[in-house]
Amino acid sequence: MTMLAAAVLAATFLSFAMLRATRDPVDVVGVMRGIDLSRAGERASLAHELGTDRSLPVQYGRWLWGALHGDLGASWIDGGAVSTKLARALTVNLELALLAEAVALIVAIPAGLAAAARQGRVVDRVIG
Repeated sequence: MTMLAAAVLAATFLSFAMLRATRDPVDVVGVMRGIDLSRAGERASLAHELGTDRSLPVQYGRWLWGALHGDLGASWIDGGAVSTKLARALTVNLELALLAEAVALIVAIPAGLAAAARQGRVVDRVIG
């Protein structure tokens, strides 16, 4: 269990650090919100709002503390709760996975029966 916790902690920190290293969230959010970041104070104000004006370990610690308490934070784009957005996406993905499994079974069971009934013939070789 300790190794699992360490692996999850390392994976979340590496993901967090890589996302911050690849692009400045202030630039991305500024563009998406239509904010002119070249104006004095706009960049600093948005960085403070997003919390990116703090050091990376502090940002990660605040995120981790919230995540451990069920709060994944707010979307930088529209301010909605990330956990709500994930729950909505998870529901859709679960429906899609169940539908795919049902289609696979509907195709696989008759195909398997046809191959078993005609062992060694073309149908068996094509399906198997």
